[in-house]
Amino acid sequence: MPPINSLVGIEWLNSNSLRNFPLADGVSGEDVSGSFVLPQEFLVDLIIPVSYAASVDPGKFHLYEVGVFGDGITIKFGYGGVFSGGSWTTAAEVVCKANISALTHVENTSYLLFGEGDFSDAIGKVTIGELEQIQRFAGLFQFDTSRGRLLPTVIKPDIRGITSVTVRNGSDVSDPIYGDVELVAGTNMQISVSGQQITFHAISGLNLNEDCGCVEGADRQLPEPIRTINGVTPNAIGNINLNGLRCIEITSGINQLNLADVCSDPCCTSKELERILDDQSVLTKDVRLNLLTVQQLETRLIQMEMLVAAIESTGFIIS
Repeated sequence: MPPINSLVGIEWLNSNSLRNFPLADGVSGEDVSGSFVLPQEFLVDLIIPVSYAASVDPGKFHLYEVGVFGDGITIKFGYGGVFSGGSWTTAAEVVCKANISALTHVENTSYLLFGEGDFSDAIGKVTIGELEQIQRFAGLFQFDTSRGRLLPTVIKPDIRGITSVTVRNGSDVSDPIYGDVELVAGTNMQISVSGQQITFHAISGLNLNEDCGCVEGADRQLPEPIRTINGVTPNAIGNINLNGLRCIEITSGINQLNLADVCSDPCCTSKELERILDDQSVLTKDVRLNLLTVQQLETRLIQMEMLVAAIESTGFIIS
């Protein structure tokens, strides 16, 4: 009997690397072309959460696609689909996928699976064992249900729920509401439920209106309307036209009138303004040069005065 330290460990992931898991018992793991068989030590663990409300058959989930490339491996899991006569007569639906970098992968590393399509809310996890065997192949390999069916036990019901509800009106946000939340229809509002959908209907009539306290009929008090502008009365249909004269232009906008003095536009073009700016820049440079020259002359004058004072101190020049 060999010593115990020479035996392969019986931990969960090690055991899975020696069997078909997570593929179902009896499936071959062979792709639809028959040119590739999934190495057992590649997939060692898998969990795919599916919403408990989704009407799915756990027996239709399968390994759908494995892409082996120079710097990494892509893996996709699918649902349903029929492959017959060398083609997909019924397309399989992609459930989730993951990308594995061959450069950074460490044995038995877990990767997130991100859902797609009808399974977009599924976030699963796949554990990848060794890459040595699978990297001997290259290409894109697909599997159908009969060749890559998954064990039903790796498809887990997703029982995530709503933790709290808040109500927002503009910038006002309510405190979180926990527990059982009841939606109550108010005035002119009706709520209906169909399957997983809640619909809010804005309605009138049906004896659902409550007294809103509005003043009706002759008792309604309206503000005094504008009847004249500077003594000018409207025409037969109630309009007072505003006409722009000379330099005044009037244009209409959304709930507004725009008055513009078009005669006050700049008389210079952009080219003329650019020429003025260029001349100003040249003048600024000249002024700076002149200031520098003046400073140099002042320095020379100071030096000359100091020289004269030094000569006078020797007595050779009588001032």
